[in-house]
Amino acid sequence: MTEDAVILRCAVCDAPMPFRAGKGAQKKTCDPCRTDPYRRRACIGCKETKPQAEFYVDRAVCKCCVRQRSKETRRASRGWAEALTCKTCGEAFARDENGYKRIYCDSCTASPDTLKSCFRCKLVKPRSEFYGSGIGGRWCKPCTKAYQKERWRRNNGWTDRLSCAACGDDFSRREGRGRDSLRCDPCRSDPDVAPACTECRIRKPRLEFRRRNDGAWHGVCKTCEAPRVKAYQRQWHLLRKYEMTQTEFEDRIADQDGACAICWQEPTRLRDDLITGFHVDHNPLTGRVRGLLCNGDNTGIGSLGHDPIRLRNGALYCELDGWNSEYRRNRLQVPL
Repeated sequence: MTEDAVILRCAVCDAPMPFRAGKGAQKKTCDPCRTDPYRRRACIGCKETKPQAEFYVDRAVCKCCVRQRSKETRRASRGWAEALTCKTCGEAFARDENGYKRIYCDSCTASPDTLKSCFRCKLVKPRSEFYGSGIGGRWCKPCTKAYQKERWRRNNGWTDRLSCAACGDDFSRREGRGRDSLRCDPCRSDPDVAPACTECRIRKPRLEFRRRNDGAWHGVCKTCEAPRVKAYQRQWHLLRKYEMTQTEFEDRIADQDGACAICWQEPTRLRDDLITGFHVDHNPLTGRVRGLLCNGDNTGIGSLGHDPIRLRNGALYCELDGWNSEYRRNRLQVPL
């Protein structure tokens, strides 16, 4: 068969088309109809006339028909059913429009008194005993809470038996206790038992431990707890009086290269309970923090009343080695 003997026409515009040799090379529409997006053509599936943009390339069926056929093919292969059976009342109900498969009808889902079977304990309970969605929608509330508790214990290394830090005996962990108890009940409540500190591991009299507000005894002795108490008191003092956090205090020390802002020497601690030897110097009128000073410079500025004139006169007095005529001429007048 020659090319002249075959007359092909476009399925859209009925225009003659050239013959293309080769398997699968012949199309049903001409090139202008197939490439022009504004040209309208008829779908052989739904028989509707639509723009060229509603068709795939080299397809005589529109996109809506292609999607519908794909949807029907997928449902047929998966055993799709339009009607489902409720697992509570046994009545048939229609599947949702979005295609999700449910197991309860609308009336059973909305009613709180409807009985529902738990997927974990296999018990039939009212719907009010279930949460809304997710695992809570399939499991009852006790099973959901038990699962969450087991998962938390598994992820955090929970053990049912602990060793007492005072006597060394094993004791069971108490249910519902928020924190881990490091000592058994006899060692924690008996005043005659000399408990062991959980940090230094030394047995000490009961008076060496502090009591909490609920009447129980602390597990750390006063000696081991003193540095933390001092650090907390220092942080609270900085925040309450100077509105300065511990981080800002340490940044100010690093900015001054760890030295006093006046004498440029590293201050010494007067007491062992002090964390650092720095004192916060502030303006008594405005309350603004000016810097960190050693104990001597901070006391000297405070003794002179934070007055710049008195401080300059003091410096001149030291330079001229006391009272003399030159000091009398050059000293500044202190306002009354």
